[in-house]
Amino acid sequence: NFLSADQRWQLVLNRGSLAVVARQYEGWDAFQTHIRLATNAIENEYPPPYLSRIGLRFRNIIRRSALGLTDQNWNQLLQNKWIGDLAWSGVAGDLKATHSEVVMGLNGGDDLVCVRHGLVSITQPIQEMGYVIDHDFFVNGQFSMGEIAGKLADYHQAAQRFFKLWMTDMLHQAMKPTT
Repeated sequence: NFLSADQRWQLVLNRGSLAVVARQYEGWDAFQTHIRLATNAIENEYPPPYLSRIGLRFRNIIRRSALGLTDQNWNQLLQNKWIGDLAWSGVAGDLKATHSEVVMGLNGGDDLVCVRHGLVSITQPIQEMGYVIDHDFFVNGQFSMGEIAGKLADYHQAAQRFFKLWMTDMLHQAMKPTT
């Protein structure tokens, strides 16, 4: 494992896998740059014959306190069709844990997304319940290094669409979107 000096970026290199981790996501352009640096270094030093998996994972944690929404229930911020038990208006505030995992195919092909979501306990900067939405987009097979950038760009676009599907207008406005 390698960490940047500011500890915001981590490169995890294991037998058969390479992961680039952004501890504080700064946008797709910055992330792509770090991916390109890592894959170029691997390709120059130890060119693999092929890749067996390409994936992109976004783990979003929604903290109501950070958005000024502490008085709102989750069913007012997240689309009820996704949040299961939290959609029950009379019970939602009393729930202490709920988790779900769904794996879906994308675009009728071999691409998949595993979505894990539910309540999480957050201790910093304050103790509160947050909601995690973890999208793991991936495909298994045999791929060349040249296929990485295109596949990750496709997954990035899909991740943006998927995340927006979770939000109500109230949450979307509180997040102050730029586009």
